[in-house]
Amino acid sequence: MNQPTVVTERASFVETATPAPPGARVPVEVRVSVGDPFEAYRRARDPDADGVFLETTGDQSGWGYFGVDPVERLQVGADAEPEEESPTVRAIDALLDREELVRGNCEVPYPCGAFGWLSYDVARELEDLPETTVADGLPRLQLGVFDRIAAWEAPTDGWYHVTLALRDASGDCVRYTQTVEAQYLNDWHRLDLGMHSEIGDPDLSAITSLDLMTWVGGNPSRVSLGDLRSTPTADVGYVMFTFDDIPESTYTAAYPAMREHGFVGCGGAIKEWVGGPGTMSMRQLDDLAAEGWEFCSHPQYDELPIPEMDLDRLRRTLVEYKRWLLDHGFDRGAETIIYPYGVVDDAALEVVADYHELGFKLQRGQYGPSVTSPLLAGRTDGDHPRLVRRAVDRAAKYGLAVPLMYHKIGTEDRISKADFEATVEYVANVDGVRVVTPGEYLAELKNGTL
Repeated sequence: MNQPTVVTERASFVETATPAPPGARVPVEVRVSVGDPFEAYRRARDPDADGVFLETTGDQSGWGYFGVDPVERLQVGADAEPEEESPTVRAIDALLDREELVRGNCEVPYPCGAFGWLSYDVARELEDLPETTVADGLPRLQLGVFDRIAAWEAPTDGWYHVTLALRDASGDCVRYTQTVEAQYLNDWHRLDLGMHSEIGDPDLSAITSLDLMTWVGGNPSRVSLGDLRSTPTADVGYVMFTFDDIPESTYTAAYPAMREHGFVGCGGAIKEWVGGPGTMSMRQLDDLAAEGWEFCSHPQYDELPIPEMDLDRLRRTLVEYKRWLLDHGFDRGAETIIYPYGVVDDAALEVVADYHELGFKLQRGQYGPSVTSPLLAGRTDGDHPRLVRRAVDRAAKYGLAVPLMYHKIGTEDRISKADFEATVEYVANVDGVRVVTPGEYLAELKNGTL
């Protein structure tokens, strides 16, 4: 990193520093350049590295934090011996005793100091934490002390999570969630909750209690519950490979890797981009279609999310895209839409329902395959292989549907070609899952054969 430039106003600095205890550090706003930001990002996301990447409370409104190269690191594993005084709490106390911080006149919460995670249940609702085993009730702990942290604020009222936790008599728990786009979905909707986490080894045939909650960050919110339903499970899990924007890497990287195992996928087509720079040509689309691949509507040409289109324009766009799919023989995927930027609103859903039967939004996948709101189906981000492997394992164990979302393959900000090939190999070696296309899945859903 280059030498940071202090931009804190001098008067604020003096006002804060004057009463500060000896050794205290005053947080200041700095600007730094990073030689390889993607490499720093990968280290921050790697659970075995020293960085920290805390998204805004699980994609909620609020602050998120990013840092690498801590000046000190503290870990307490799940194999810690239980004592009368928790080693986890004692370790935190010792760390904080050494760390004197003054927040000062800074709008960013916690601009430096100790960051990390503590593996209590609630933390899993806020962040994507590594898998944890807890010995005698001790939580795992990983903290780093940073002298510089990147922080950002997410828009308020953007998202919230609906969460259902099922517990057996031993207290072991399985947790299901679904992300709701609060600025778009304000009406009554039936949500198919996706599996979020397991604590222990829950016995789903002997559930003794359930908790239902919503996490809305620090914003006031009212969420009404109409009913709570269960759907039949399946004997196998379902995995779907979907590729947004028809990038050329779908043909050059995904297709060969999947063909080796007899898998086919679905491309979200932006029809205006066909044959353009970095995207598939019409011949390549036809080649894939001849092998059983599907193509569906992904109307993102003008870079407008669907909620920002007026309804007349939306209807014209949906008609044009579906006609294009049918005219080119892509009828197998014509009933599916991938929403641009993963969002749709209440009014648009009524229009979409006239042309499509299956719609993919943002998170979360890993739900029971007999979904009750197929136009609000979540997906799992394929750019994170560890999360994909975990989702596929759960699909096999519980009979879940896991639609995987990919964009380009082999670029610095997306999954590498090697990691994608390893993911396909992993799916092929997991017993108890079937790789299907969205069209095949929809047909079985409608026929009641899932």
